[in-house]
Amino acid sequence: MSPDPSGTPRAGISDQSFPRTTGHARAWNTGDGPKTIFADGVKWLRGNAVLLPGVTTAARLVSRVRDEALDELYATLAGLPGPYLAARLEGLVVVPDGARYSEMELWRRGRRSRPGGAWSAG
Repeated sequence: MSPDPSGTPRAGISDQSFPRTTGHARAWNTGDGPKTIFADGVKWLRGNAVLLPGVTTAARLVSRVRDEALDELYATLAGLPGPYLAARLEGLVVVPDGARYSEMELWRRGRRSRPGGAWSAG
């Protein structure tokens, strides 16, 4: 959509004038945070000669669009694994009795040697 040929900004913001699909796609594909999506939205509004809304109005719209995209993404991802894989994935975050960390946390941290190990006599 190009700016108004008369050069006067179009009034206001609505779900149709704001790049809802772009914000949704950015949150879905890249996981960009609200600041990045907000900045892109303001850039789009300026480029299309749309009067800028109040910061709160635009921030709420960006937040709503991003939350909808993330909810949709999480629902899609949660539906992908079968029952066996879902149980295995859930088992990764369980902390076994007597252990301090889950298996997933151990993977995240990586192997660590004991402090002072290099000082021990050999």
